[in-house]
Amino acid sequence: MAYDDRSDVCSGHGISACGVCLCKPGRFGKSCECSAHGGVSLEQERGCRPTNATSGPLCSNRGTCICGVCECNKMEDTLKVISGPFCECDNFTCDMNKGQLCSGPDHGECVCGKCSCRPEYTGPACRCLKDQKPCISPENGKICGGNGKCVCGECVCDVEDDRHYSGKYCDKCPTCPGKCEDFKLCVLCEVHKRGPKYNQDAPDRECGDCALYPEVVEGKIEGSLFSRACGLASLIQRHHPLVSSGGA
Repeated sequence: MAYDDRSDVCSGHGISACGVCLCKPGRFGKSCECSAHGGVSLEQERGCRPTNATSGPLCSNRGTCICGVCECNKMEDTLKVISGPFCECDNFTCDMNKGQLCSGPDHGECVCGKCSCRPEYTGPACRCLKDQKPCISPENGKICGGNGKCVCGECVCDVEDDRHYSGKYCDKCPTCPGKCEDFKLCVLCEVHKRGPKYNQDAPDRECGDCALYPEVVEGKIEGSLFSRACGLASLIQRHHPLVSSGGA
């Protein structure tokens, strides 16, 4: 067997036998560069920090630097794992939704501190469906009727100066220009049984396409959006919200 006992071989702490270092007691590593008695050289510290980092915690303060290699801490909960060459990753600090990491295994999994979502989900906690079909208006085929954005499968409607869109598909805008005239005609029909929308020959559908359910009230209600926009003396209820006119 050929031995090489030169000082630069095996870091001066062993001898080379057929290309393999035979380390002295208390030394280990491929080149006997590691000490079993602790202590890490500056060169070895570089292996326990991110590339090009000359300072900062070794092994992200979540492990031990042993001979230039991070040995990550073990958690009491065996399902929680710290990993990565610098112990920079884990599977338990991702965003949560409803008490579950990444909204649960059906939505995604926690990979190195960030949620990796399944193909159909998106968002920091994988809680949102990518599919925007639930937001498509059946009336015009546009996302949120063209008056909002689809967020997690639900419409978030636009709100501008005099345009306050609402409804499942942002298809309602009682404050938009032109709405007052529509409401006026429906109120005339529903309440007073007259006007261009009234059809006395159709008792079941006297007011045709009116989707309003007016409720006649006493007096005048102040402070509503309609008190600034409309001049009707009736309280208009569209589906369930009550909206007031400002008076005749």
